Amino acid sequence: MTGRGQANALSRATAILAALFFATSILMSIIAGWSKAPHSILTRGPGAPASQEAPQPVSPGNILDQLKQLQGQSNAPAAPVAPAAPAPAPAPAQKP
Repeated sequence: MTGRGQANALSRATAILAALFFATSILMSIIAGWSKAPHSILTRGPGAPASQEAPQPVSPGNILDQLKQLQGQSNAPAAPVAPAAPAPAPAPAQKP
């Protein structure tokens, strides 16, 4: 087989494999979503119980400020803080 024939065979094989890849990807995404029922993310977040009370409105401002407010409101215990590393010992004086 010449170099030109090999290039044609590789191009054809690549195109066929690419088409098979796309077809299987689309088929798997259809199968994965087959049994899912539609739901709204506004009424209930992922993993939240259905009987949870409505969230409090968040005041406008910086997202970091909003996160700090939410963290202050949570009742979860804070993560333990690791102790600081000890200061390095001073190097001994060298004699000339």
